[in-house]
Amino acid sequence: MAEDAAAHNFLTELAPELFVLLCGWLNPDDLEELSRTSLSVRTRMSQLRDPIWCSLIERVCGVECLEADDSVSRRELFSKLMLTTLPILTGWVCHLGDQYWVRRRVANSVSSGEVAYLRSVCWLQVEHATTLLPGRYEVSWRMMLETRFSADAIAMLTDVEEGCGSCDDSPLQWTQEMRQQTPPNEWFELKVAEVRVTSKAAVRFRMHLFSDASWKSGLTIDCIRCRRLL
Repeated sequence: MAEDAAAHNFLTELAPELFVLLCGWLNPDDLEELSRTSLSVRTRMSQLRDPIWCSLIERVCGVECLEADDSVSRRELFSKLMLTTLPILTGWVCHLGDQYWVRRRVANSVSSGEVAYLRSVCWLQVEHATTLLPGRYEVSWRMMLETRFSADAIAMLTDVEEGCGSCDDSPLQWTQEMRQQTPPNEWFELKVAEVRVTSKAAVRFRMHLFSDASWKSGLTIDCIRCRRLL
C-alpha cells in the first residue's frame, strides 16, 4: 500500500506538461483505469482533461489539436476522429428515387436518419467515398435484411488511393450462406475490409452485383463506418 501511495504521489507531483505527456501515451481504456487508482490522480486528470485528450488526439490521429468549439469537448472530438460514419444517401445508389430504391426515414439510424431501402432490382450498384487520415481502419457496412432477400455472392470492394496505403480482405464476397447467419429485420454491421492509410488518401467503397439476373428486394442500407484501430 505504501508503494502504491508513493507511485500516486509521484504522478501527481509531476509537472503538468510531463503528466500530460505520460497520459497521452495511454489508450482511452488505460486512462479510465488510471483515473480509478486514487482520488489525487483522478483530480489531477480532471484538471488537465483537455490537454490530455489533445495529446492523445495528436498521437493517435496525427491531427494538431487546435482551439475547439466550446460545445465540443476534446474527448468528443477524439471519438469523432476515431469513427467516420458515411450516410449511404450521401453516396451514390443506382436507381435511387424510383421504383427500385427509395429513401426511408427510420428512428434507429446511426447516421442521417434516412436510409436506402431496396424495393426491387435485378442488379446492385452502391458506391461511396471519403478521405481518411493516416492510420489503420476497420471498414463495415450497417444494413438490415428481410427474410425474402436472396442473391448470389455480392462483391464488397474497398480501394485506397494508389500509393497512399493498402487494403486487406477486399473484395469480400458476401455470400448467401453468410447472409443466412444474419438475423432478419435487425441492424448488423458487416466488416468488409481493414485499411492501412500511410498518407491522407481518398478511399472508395462499393457494393456490386451484376451477374445475378433474379429480382431482389428487402435490403436496407444505413451507412458505411470506418473505425480507427489503436
